Amino acid sequence: MKDDCSDVKKALELIHSSQGNINVKSIETALSVNRRSLERHFKSKVGISPKVYAQVYRFKCAMNFLQANPSTTWASLTYNNGFFDQPHMIRYFKEYLKVSPNNLVTLDMDFINYLLKH
Repeated sequence: MKDDCSDVKKALELIHSSQGNINVKSIETALSVNRRSLERHFKSKVGISPKVYAQVYRFKCAMNFLQANPSTTWASLTYNNGFFDQPHMIRYFKEYLKVSPNNLVTLDMDFINYLLKH
């Protein structure tokens, strides 16, 4: 019997090494695990599904990229963080920050950066 905690740790490593740009099928294949089993164990250990975790982690990486490259263009931010296109990236901003990227300047970036680091 495989160690469920080990599979979750390996899934997290795959998500982190890909900066969240990985789908559950790829994780399932890399770890040779059943999708439902992976999702069940991941949720029990992390609290959310691997898909949602990867999406949140991708957004975190995009925000870190933006902080490190404040003069980057939206196209560059989209490309460098694995989003399909700008509308795809904008959906993440609206979902997680409740603002469009253009309105990001209205937010307290110190607070957002604090959340992303912890």
